[in-house]
Amino acid sequence: MQNALTVTQPISRRAQLRTLWKVLRLLAQDPRRLGNLIDHRAEERAYVTQTYGLGDGLPTVDLLDLLPGFEETVEPVSFLEGTSLLTDLALLKALARRFPQCRYLEIGAWRGESVANVASVAAACVSISLSADEMRQSGYHQELIAAHGFYSKNLPQHHPHRARLAHVRLRQPAGEIRPDLCGWRPHP
Repeated sequence: MQNALTVTQPISRRAQLRTLWKVLRLLAQDPRRLGNLIDHRAEERAYVTQTYGLGDGLPTVDLLDLLPGFEETVEPVSFLEGTSLLTDLALLKALARRFPQCRYLEIGAWRGESVANVASVAAACVSISLSADEMRQSGYHQELIAAHGFYSKNLPQHHPHRARLAHVRLRQPAGEIRPDLCGWRPHP
């Protein structure tokens, strides 16, 4: 039986160039795909080993040491590419629950799963992200822009059993930011 990766005849120069062109088009459409080709972790491992002498990586902490009796319901969750893991969302929510009148700041919300989970237990949440126009100007794809804030955009701005939620866009005119929602005041 022939292995699917076995090449039985040489690939023509023209076929190689066509393949290269397809790869370049895909990268131009979605530069994040380049991350699939590069092993960033190898560089990180080497840095940690050389800088700190930790050949086995950074020390870890058992989640149950931080949060004894840890049990958390996570909702919403999408299981989509690039989102937080269930354990990340549960940890954020459980940590927010530990602090009375917790105020949560999120920088870069993407789909808004983290802030939507934390908003159910925190007193106030602030999400700072690029606006749709800024994302377009920066070359983001329309699919990513459309998904941005999907889980957090319909959260109520104020609810008696839910956090006050403020969405702040970068380069947003100061008059449009409502610091009263966030529980903070700008410095004079």
